[in-house]
Amino acid sequence: MERNFERSLSLVLAHEGGFSDHPADNGGATNKGVTIATFRAYVKPDGTVDDLKKLTTAQAGTVYRREYWDRVAGAQLPDGLDYAVFDFAVNSGPSRAAKYLQAIVGTPADGAIGPATLAAVAQHDATKLVEALCDARMRFLKSLGDWPTFGKGWTKRVADVRDEAHIMLVQPVVPPAVEPAPPALSGEILPPLPIARPDLAGRPVEIAEKILKEEGSRTIQKSDALIAKTIWSRVLQVAQGGGLLGLLPFAQSLPPWLYAFALGLVFIAVVLFWLDWRKAHDAKAIKIARVDDAVTGNVATGGLARAVGQGAS
Repeated sequence: MERNFERSLSLVLAHEGGFSDHPADNGGATNKGVTIATFRAYVKPDGTVDDLKKLTTAQAGTVYRREYWDRVAGAQLPDGLDYAVFDFAVNSGPSRAAKYLQAIVGTPADGAIGPATLAAVAQHDATKLVEALCDARMRFLKSLGDWPTFGKGWTKRVADVRDEAHIMLVQPVVPPAVEPAPPALSGEILPPLPIARPDLAGRPVEIAEKILKEEGSRTIQKSDALIAKTIWSRVLQVAQGGGLLGLLPFAQSLPPWLYAFALGLVFIAVVLFWLDWRKAHDAKAIKIARVDDAVTGNVATGGLARAVGQGAS
């Protein structure tokens, strides 16, 4: 089944391992199970052994799909049997793997799995087909001349394939669920809402530019008013405290035009402060004068009273 390709590929790559160039291997240099000849056929026509060493998993996956999985109709075979035939094809060739399966199900062994072979496979129990194919594969491997060299590894590999294939039979890969699309909306089509600014209808660029310009102007005006208010508050605060020198660090941190504006406010604050001081000083002087006048009047009145008293006596 197509859903088993990625899982089957990962199992195959685990058996194939990394780069190797064993003298007894008729395929020559291999990496991830891909021979140098297959690498040149599917990845890089003029590829070297060094290029083969750089083979990526994605590139290997492309090779395995085209050279082995598709050629044994892996996507059409039952769960478990697809992996068993696929691994057989990788290890011993797709044509041989197909012929052995065809011999088991009783169809002409032409090495090409087509509708007739798939129909025959469907008439058999997949578990028994996996067992029969793995047994036939072991008999073939034992007949090879390099069995003494690779026999132990081949035996373990076929045993692992047998076990994994049976697991796939009872625990098939479940593809991720695809959430259904929401149902199409139905009902009455609402009329379009009235445009708040009819003068700007149908002109999106002009609308954006005008809104930005207006909003920017408002923002600048608000910012200037806020800055002026802040400066004025600061001036009054310092002026009332009598420390005008405290304005210098604050004023010097402003832009030139605001600096000049701040100096003007300082001047106004000084004048107001002086007028306030002058008013208070004049009021104090008037009060003192009134007190003096009152004292002088009392003294004069007292002297006159004493003089009148002495005359009467």
